[in-house]
Amino acid sequence: MDDYCQNNYDAKRYARALRAANEALSVDNERLDARQLAMLSAVKVMESNIDAYHDNSLMNSSDKATLNETLTNITTLVNASN
Repeated sequence: MDDYCQNNYDAKRYARALRAANEALSVDNERLDARQLAMLSAVKVMESNIDAYHDNSLMNSSDKATLNETLTNITTLVNASN
């Protein structure tokens, strides 16, 4: 998993890296390397999809509110762990 996941992340194939990291976590959920790559890959996938946030035909205000709340929760969790 390590090389496959890391190579995909390094090659900016974030969705593949995320899938590989999640597969590794399904086998051993204590793998910190896989957990870190999963989180970083998820953020990169979200960054690449953020254009939908600005397009009202793709996301309605309820979806945007849910996304905003989720991002706020993630930020709070990250800040609390520091």
